[in-house]
Amino acid sequence: MIELVSEESGLKFEVKPYPWRRAQMLAQRGHGLLWVAIKNKESRKYFEFSHPITHLYHWLVVPKGEEFSYRDIASLHGKRAVIAVGNIYGDEFDANRGKLFSVEEEALSREARLTMLLRDRADVALVSCFQSKAKRLEAKLNQVHGDIGRWSVLPTPLSSSAMHVAAPLGHPLAEHLPAINRAIAKLNKRGAIQALIRAPDPKPDNMQLFPQSF
Repeated sequence: MIELVSEESGLKFEVKPYPWRRAQMLAQRGHGLLWVAIKNKESRKYFEFSHPITHLYHWLVVPKGEEFSYRDIASLHGKRAVIAVGNIYGDEFDANRGKLFSVEEEALSREARLTMLLRDRADVALVSCFQSKAKRLEAKLNQVHGDIGRWSVLPTPLSSSAMHVAAPLGHPLAEHLPAINRAIAKLNKRGAIQALIRAPDPKPDNMQLFPQSF
């Protein structure tokens, strides 16, 4: 996706993968643009954003046979959720964590989060990806992680987040955003980004688990 935006915009990017929190810190200090950034109340204090590139869906995953009815955030009352460290799930999630439901943060991997369900350390795991269909993600999880358990993805996502390129507020790096916006508009118009996301055997978590500054 970075390559697509680079080719369309004419900008050359040096890609440097970092764990999310370090990438965010470096971008705030003006060391680069932040890839696949999400707007929320906190991030707006430090960054300005490109047009949306695509959307990330935050799905609720439970062991097979332990499904529950999810309609809205209130359905998580009394639940223990396990999330990836540094991931953003929306202002409503942030406002209710530690109040309506409890949160365990797990930095290692998606498999580690799923294992916490099996060990009864959590009731539901959050998995973020570009897949908009619950059944397709469920099939993928059971294909990749079926050796440790069987998994169900609840039909309704917790939330979805628009993904952006972010530049530090007031920094010269923000001058690149108009060119990036034009590239995003052209790519979306001809369906190039959507085609990339639908490509066979996508790796849905990669860009969210390892955001990049460039």
